[in-house]
Amino acid sequence: NIYPNPVIHMVNIDVRAELNYQVNLYNLEGRLIKSDSKSTQINLETVQAGINLLEIIDLESSDKIVEQIIVGK
Repeated sequence: NIYPNPVIHMVNIDVRAELNYQVNLYNLEGRLIKSDSKSTQINLETVQAGINLLEIIDLESSDKIVEQIIVGK
């Protein structure tokens, strides 16, 4: 579960299982903006307003999800 969306300051990531995962935030041009391991919150205050892609990768199985995140200011 990823919320709130749209986001202004902090996006929350709820993972229901004990997973070893990585979180990557990309702009629509594919440039990596932020990356963190097992993060439950990502500070987006310095991220430019617009649409971004949040990728969560399970490091053990390589499964991943990608969600569109709208950053507002």
